[in-house]
Amino acid sequence: FTNKIAEVVHSICHTFGGSANKNIGDAFLLSWKLDEPGEAINTFSNELHARRKQADKALLSVVKICIYLCNEDFFLEDISDGARSKK
Repeated sequence: FTNKIAEVVHSICHTFGGSANKNIGDAFLLSWKLDEPGEAINTFSNELHARRKQADKALLSVVKICIYLCNEDFFLEDISDGARSKK
């Protein structure tokens, strides 16, 4: 079951430019690398925009993972009926 979830988490995270670094029990550590100041970014507003874009990609990645896992029968079949009704 954990391997099924890990496959989804890793693929969606990678699609949005992130890295799935570690699996700690029931949690995954996901990260996105930010550009260094002055590296391909020449103004403060461009730097702020780039960082905001990275944060948006991280948030969108987590939202897509949650939606996929909550709505895909492939994952729900392994969950007990009691746990499934708590959604």
